[in-house]
Amino acid sequence: HGIAFHVTSPADMERLVRESVAHFGRLDCFINNAGISDPFTNITESDPEAWGRVIDTNLKGTYNGCRAALIYFLTNNKQGKIINMAGSGTDKGSNTPWISAYGSTKAAIARFTYAIAAEYRHTNISIMLLHPGLVRTGMVSTEHPTPELERQLRTFNTIRDIFAQPPAVGASVAVAMASPGSDGHSGIY
Repeated sequence: HGIAFHVTSPADMERLVRESVAHFGRLDCFINNAGISDPFTNITESDPEAWGRVIDTNLKGTYNGCRAALIYFLTNNKQGKIINMAGSGTDKGSNTPWISAYGSTKAAIARFTYAIAAEYRHTNISIMLLHPGLVRTGMVSTEHPTPELERQLRTFNTIRDIFAQPPAVGASVAVAMASPGSDGHSGIY
């Protein structure tokens, strides 16, 4: 079942929750997985609008999704789980040169997740952070390289080839987090 919506719109995220509940009868787990990256470039050559779209999609989208899911769980006194996606920039010492917007959003999502997990720790809602590592998706494609990526391409490809996992690896962790085995866990799982 698919629903078209924009994660950058609080109203769309609330509609997503409502329509999901109407279709499936309830909401058990909400995963904030929408994400984009800025073009591989340094800050002085970056496009401010592109940088802002990354902030809007990754960080504001996660906020909008958490807010909509929390309103549903709290209003209906439901047990539920929220899983937010971490990424490069999340861990201490994880610098993200040439993708500063992406790294900044992932660091902020981690802090945001820990904050709301603490806010709602006395409820039956688990709020968790999933860091799947480097995932082999279109986001790590070198199909249309920026000049900076062309300069770094050999290193980038080596890192991607060694560390990038297929999406199924992170998906299996998300399934485990959504299962009863994570009941009562909040923060990082």
